[in-house]
Amino acid sequence: MIGTGLYTDDVKAKIADISRGLNHGIAVIVAIMVAISLYIAWHGTVAERQRSQAEEALRRSETRYRSLTENIPDIIARVDIDCRVLYVNAAVEPVLGMASSDIIGKTIREVGVDDGTCEFAEKSVRCVFETGNSTEAEFEYPGVNGPIIFYWTLVPETDDRGETKSVLVTCRDITEHRRSEENYRMLFTRMLSGFALHEIVRDGSGKPIDYRFLAVNPAFESMLHMSADSVVGRTLREVMPGVEGYWIETYGQIATTGDPCHFEHYSSELGKHFEVVAFPVKPGQFACIFADITDRHRSEQELERLLKAISAKNEELESIIYVASHDLRSPLVNIEGYSREVESSFDELKEILRDVEVNCGLREQLRVLLEEDIPQSLDFITSSSSRMDVLLRGLLRLSRVGRESLKIKRLDMNGILRDVKHDMQYQIRESGAEVEIGVLPDCMADVSQVRQVFTNLLDNAIKYLDDDRKGVIRISGEIQDDMALYCVADNGIGIAEPFLTKVFSEFHRLAPDSPVKGEGLGLTIVRRIVERLEGRVWVESQEGVGSSFYVMLPLADRKFS
Repeated sequence: MIGTGLYTDDVKAKIADISRGLNHGIAVIVAIMVAISLYIAWHGTVAERQRSQAEEALRRSETRYRSLTENIPDIIARVDIDCRVLYVNAAVEPVLGMASSDIIGKTIREVGVDDGTCEFAEKSVRCVFETGNSTEAEFEYPGVNGPIIFYWTLVPETDDRGETKSVLVTCRDITEHRRSEENYRMLFTRMLSGFALHEIVRDGSGKPIDYRFLAVNPAFESMLHMSADSVVGRTLREVMPGVEGYWIETYGQIATTGDPCHFEHYSSELGKHFEVVAFPVKPGQFACIFADITDRHRSEQELERLLKAISAKNEELESIIYVASHDLRSPLVNIEGYSREVESSFDELKEILRDVEVNCGLREQLRVLLEEDIPQSLDFITSSSSRMDVLLRGLLRLSRVGRESLKIKRLDMNGILRDVKHDMQYQIRESGAEVEIGVLPDCMADVSQVRQVFTNLLDNAIKYLDDDRKGVIRISGEIQDDMALYCVADNGIGIAEPFLTKVFSEFHRLAPDSPVKGEGLGLTIVRRIVERLEGRVWVESQEGVGSSFYVMLPLADRKFS
């Protein structure tokens, strides 16, 4: 090249080298720019995906939040400083009587809340806005269905700069809770039983050594003649230094095991008998409900004494009846014997006088004596002595009922009634009656006495069948709770209602003038036996239709006292 000292070819070669270098650099720059573009595109896609995921998560969170707030029984709301409702859930609808969607955007005054509640709410909300602190309170609202007691909590909602923009309100209906507390307080103060709440006092090893009074009711004060001020906060030994250790041991066991307890005990310190129900309240605390049963205890003791005296008198009376009925039969035998002697002598006298010549007036007098007066007197003596013999035999049977020892065991009543029916087959056949025996439950009783009961009942049913129709006697049984119930039903003459309460009385006969023989003690003996066996007997009847005698005895395997 001219003036440079370089040849033209050299210049061209240099230019070619520079061009190749520029092309390589441009390629690198282009590659870098492409890479940057691809990175930006990839990063944008990731960011978009993350943003989409975040929005979806937010939507799910909002859905869960809305589902929670819309289904929770508490009222959830957001309000501004003017008490304008920004959000409220459906729990408000039964309180205000309008849809939540109609409330949002309005102040509480605009939705018809009473002035007193509005003033209280506005003051509370402004306090939260001004202080930035949460608050809580209890207030009564005059609801559409009656007063409601609410417990509400106000929490400030702040922005990024920490300024309160709204208040989150949670409002819970505690009406029932407060009513329960009021009922408890009323029960606590008005209950007739004494009530006391205690905490156990232990020594270093954990052994209960005392207990402290935490609360007592007025009945406690009245029953123990101690004021609440004199016992609450103090221990038992401080209140009653001479108290027996039974109370501390018993209550200490309850506080330790957590098991409730029901017991009766005599307090020598107070000179009273108490019935107590004690139960744990929480660890280390227990409560007791008690009643002064001193009068009841004395009455029970007196009743027990009287029952023993009555039992002794009954035994004495039964002995007297036994001895009297037994010993009276001796003179009765003499009366019957001498009556026969007089009757025999009278027959001889009639034979002698038949051949004696007497005047007409005397003969008429003798005829009256021999054919009317003396025979009637002898007949009266004979029938009366026979009746007396029947009564004495009945008294002997009755006295033996209470004197015989009982051998209680499980009885196969089906087998026993089959035997009773077999033993009375002659009476059944003579009466023409049909006797049906159903399936009977077993019972706990004395076999000989039960046989006598059902023999008497079956005999009674046969005696008083109706002659105008075929006799049917059905014996059935069933189980009622822990008792076996048996029924002997007939279609006999029945019993008039006025006599239903008398049929089990001594010497009572349903038809005294009937030809049916008996001393009127059969059903009395049945009643005495059943009562000794800790059962019941009664009758249901309709005159002209029939009678049903019911016997209830302890069910088999039941404990017999």
